[in-house]
Amino acid sequence: MESGLLITQHFLNGVCRHELSFSLFLLSIIFLNGVCRHEPYSQEAVEPYSFLNGVCRHELWHVCVPVIKAFLNGVCRHEHDRGNWTTGIIFLNGVCRHEQIIATTKDGSTFLNGVCRHELLSNIKSLIHNFLNGVCRHEQPKAVDSSIFGFLNGVCRHERVSICAAIAFQFLNGVCRHELI
Repeated sequence: MESGLLITQHFLNGVCRHELSFSLFLLSIIFLNGVCRHEPYSQEAVEPYSFLNGVCRHELWHVCVPVIKAFLNGVCRHEHDRGNWTTGIIFLNGVCRHEQIIATTKDGSTFLNGVCRHELLSNIKSLIHNFLNGVCRHEQPKAVDSSIFGFLNGVCRHERVSICAAIAFQFLNGVCRHELI
């Protein structure tokens, strides 16, 4: 494992196992079978993990490059984004659909059932929209904010964070659980 990269974390059947490879890293957010487990490593960086069916799969990343990873049916699919790029990645039924956006200029699009729906905001805002059952629901944050919104079963659950922060949403068994990091 390279010293500039992160940790190898395995979470199986509700058991958290981890390996530290560097001291300046971060939060791991675990949601297994409706249980939230996490380990704080440092305030310097964050890495959101997604878990389905009690299986944790991960990718190593550098502290300066945030990645939002989604996993469905034991398959890890991800997009790498750097600098002032933001990537919203949505996975349904094992299908990866995504839109890559510049965080300060455009919106993030979510795809359900092969249909892309999005809302374009003013150039100082950024939204990643989630759509369920063909219904688009959104919230527009303040100009200095950036938000990732999660919707399940027609219910909007969200957290608004400053533009330099990130939120990873985990959805298990129709329940939205999140941690601010």
